[in-house]
Amino acid sequence: MVLVTSCGEEADPLPETRSLLINRNWRMTAMTASAGNDQTYDLYNNTEGLQACDKDDLWVFADNNYYEKDEGLTMCDSTASQIYETGTWQLEGNSLTMQRNSTTQKAYTIEEITPTTLRLQNISEGAANTTFSLTFSL
Repeated sequence: MVLVTSCGEEADPLPETRSLLINRNWRMTAMTASAGNDQTYDLYNNTEGLQACDKDDLWVFADNNYYEKDEGLTMCDSTASQIYETGTWQLEGNSLTMQRNSTTQKAYTIEEITPTTLRLQNISEGAANTTFSLTFSL
């Protein structure tokens, strides 16, 4: 019989990650896509990527596990709502899941989170298996 014990108790990173994530206005500062061809595309600075009006959008994760995406100061459509997406979010370890409605869900891996930086990664399943990396700042 083998018995494995630990001298110390490992700290659960979830409370710290959660406290760094919630109630902050995260603004995207970089977005790249990498496909199976080992090339990385800058979607943030490329004219075929994000529009200028998207670059000041805010992602806000509330303490009650609801999130919203806010148009920021520069709206792409002045007749649209300031809040253009809402839903629920769940954090499990370094996995962040955002559920917009009963059928639309997006899963991210938290690559880095500090008091001023959030870096997420999403792998889009499909023919290209594209990896999207998103960086946010306060």
